[in-house]
Amino acid sequence: MATIRGTEEAFLAGGDGAAKTPTSLSVSNSSRSNLLSLKLSEILSTSYADSSTRDALQLLGERIQENTPEMRRQFRANVEAEVIEANGQVLEQFSKIASQLEEVGSTISNMNSIVDNLSESVAKSRAQTKDLFIEEKKFSSMRDDILMKQVILEAVKAHFIMSDDELEILTSSSKPIDSAFFDAVDRTKKIFNDCQVLLSSDNPILGVEIMDKVSKSLDQAFDKLYYWVQREIRQLSVEESPNRQLIRRSLGLLVERPTLLQTCLDGLSEIRQKIVLHEFLEALTEGNKPIELAAYDPFRYVGDMLAWVHSETVNEKEVLEMLFIAEEPNPAQGLEEPWAADFDLKAEIGELTDKNMQSICKPLKARVDQALSGHIESTLAYKIYNLIEFYHSTFSRFLPGNSMLLGTLKTLESSSMNQFHRTLREHLHLIQITLPHVSPDLQPPQFLHEQLAQMKTLMSSFDTSFAVSHDSREEEFNRIIEEALEPYLTYCITIADHSSISAAEKDMYLINCFDAAKSVLQLFSFTKVKLEEFGKIVDNHTDSLVAILHDTFLVDSKLKPVLTSLKEKASNVPVRSLEPFQENNITQLSIALDEFLPSALMDAQTFLQRLSSPRLGNNIIQRAAQLFAGDFASVEKVILENIEFARSVFPRTLSEVKVLLVLD
Repeated sequence: MATIRGTEEAFLAGGDGAAKTPTSLSVSNSSRSNLLSLKLSEILSTSYADSSTRDALQLLGERIQENTPEMRRQFRANVEAEVIEANGQVLEQFSKIASQLEEVGSTISNMNSIVDNLSESVAKSRAQTKDLFIEEKKFSSMRDDILMKQVILEAVKAHFIMSDDELEILTSSSKPIDSAFFDAVDRTKKIFNDCQVLLSSDNPILGVEIMDKVSKSLDQAFDKLYYWVQREIRQLSVEESPNRQLIRRSLGLLVERPTLLQTCLDGLSEIRQKIVLHEFLEALTEGNKPIELAAYDPFRYVGDMLAWVHSETVNEKEVLEMLFIAEEPNPAQGLEEPWAADFDLKAEIGELTDKNMQSICKPLKARVDQALSGHIESTLAYKIYNLIEFYHSTFSRFLPGNSMLLGTLKTLESSSMNQFHRTLREHLHLIQITLPHVSPDLQPPQFLHEQLAQMKTLMSSFDTSFAVSHDSREEEFNRIIEEALEPYLTYCITIADHSSISAAEKDMYLINCFDAAKSVLQLFSFTKVKLEEFGKIVDNHTDSLVAILHDTFLVDSKLKPVLTSLKEKASNVPVRSLEPFQENNITQLSIALDEFLPSALMDAQTFLQRLSSPRLGNNIIQRAAQLFAGDFASVEKVILENIEFARSVFPRTLSEVKVLLVLD
């Protein structure tokens, strides 16, 4: 409206230069001129591009149909009238609004008064209920804590507190030992272990109380399990029983209570000892073939008893393995081994096996000692020793080192070996008392033949023994040879020294003795050292016989004086001057050689015919003949070099001698 009004005023002012303003003031020409200039400047400065100006002009165009002075004069009056009317209407409307605003203000004042009253009331109520809010907040926090504690308590009860049914399964003797019992034990142990967490909390009293209660329940459960195992063990048989798996699991659980477990195992051993002792005595005296009646000699008797002990020991071990070890563990069925990782099951089975067999140790030892106490030969005692040693080695594979049964066998080994040595000493003493003379045929004495026959038996028995390692076999048997054979050979030497026989006969006699010993020892591979020792002795006596036979060849052939004169001849003395090298003596030497050589071998064989070994006799003859041929060659050379026409008085040649003595 103001825009229209301004536009109209501008239009009326600039539309007619002659028009006069309705004011009653008179102005000077200059003032009017200035005013006109201002109007014109204002009109000219107006931008018709402005939207307000455009709208005003458009409105003006709509209101004025014709642009006449009259129209222009009436236009302002009309516009002002309209403005006044519009302002009146506006004032009327605003009066209504003002009255309404007065009512609203009154209402707001009332409301403010009410609000102030309410605020005062609220302030008073807040002051009065402040303590209630504090208590309510406190109780709310307490309620949250109680709810949280209730949740925790339920969780603790579910995890740490056992139900009455579980406690009854654990402690009541009316409830059987089954998988439910073991599950309850596992749960109890888990609760006990988990209580360690409670002990590390701010309030460890709960953990201590639960652990105390759980410990008592566990103790009652182990007591119940202990008495049940005791009853089951007394009813246990070798055959498979339905409760064997439960017994195995129970024993595995009792590992945690070593005292209770050991008591159960001792009870088992006590029962098995009685059974084994009864079966041993029954095997000795009863049945189809009682051992004491079927065994016809000590070796068979001891062997049958040890074989029965071995069979029964293996049987006891199998019984315990069936009790302690599941035959076919099946993880799908939960049949896992119940034993703790640090429990040596193999060692425990070995110790229990030995305990089960302890009841027969004394009767076994008594009967073996009785068999050894009789008058038995040394070979039999040694065979029994090897037999016991074999079983000792066999038992040591699955029995512990401190086994009572192994100790008993070790004692029996010592007893049999002592009997072996005692028998040898007694036999040697008897031989020493009645030493025979050397027989005319120079053969070994009868006691040596008998002992060599026993040595064969000893070596055969030793060869079948697996108790001695391969590396120490020879060393072990050398000690037996030193005690069981060498004293007899020493007696042979003593007999030869005290007999009125020639040196050659003594050599042949001792060669026969030691060669007989060699022929027996060479049957086995673990006598090499002693074979070499005896071989050296035979070689020494063989060398002596070679020397004796060689000297006999020289004497019988008349070469000995010739050789002696050559050895004793001074270097400046001519050979022809020596008496043996006179022509007549050389002729006699040739005649003697012709008489000696044809029968030399026969005479030598006759001389050595009492040697037991033809091989040794031929070797001695060959060696003596070789030496004689060498001596003959040296004499022949001297004769050919120093005697004229030597072949006329000494026709025999070295080649002929070798042919006659059968030398290569």
